[in-house]
Amino acid sequence: MKNHTLYKPKQRAIPLNSRLWQKIRQAVIARDSGLCQICVKRGLTVAGTDVDHINNDGDDNTLENLMLLCHECHSLKTAQDMGKQVNWGCDLQGRPLDPNHHWNKEKHTAWYDLPEWKDNKYAQANKRLAELRAGRKNHEKLFDEVPPAQSHLSGRS
Repeated sequence: MKNHTLYKPKQRAIPLNSRLWQKIRQAVIARDSGLCQICVKRGLTVAGTDVDHINNDGDDNTLENLMLLCHECHSLKTAQDMGKQVNWGCDLQGRPLDPNHHWNKEKHTAWYDLPEWKDNKYAQANKRLAELRAGRKNHEKLFDEVPPAQSHLSGRS
């Protein structure tokens, strides 16, 4: 009876059960303080259990290509690297962690800042007008402040 599976184990330059791999693994754990690096970016403190090859090359065992992850983050990263849709969740402030989320895209503050309007004279005139208005508001704020109370030391010589 044949085993019909699509999974093929990776051939690695350094076997995962070797003494050299264990030394490399311990160096990564020490460098990353034993914490999952993706969870640290999320503001969480979670112990790391898996050493991941960042560029998915099992032969590149340099410390720059390795990072410590918890099992959940390692599974999500591997699934994403395989082309699957992954939901990374949110950080402690509720902002999405997925760099492709529309909240994490570059935002333009006004229509005249959009690239397709950068050479339009009408758009640039509106931009200058908005800047002047913003400057006038800042100027008005200076005069809205209450002047400092006179000190009891003023007038002495």
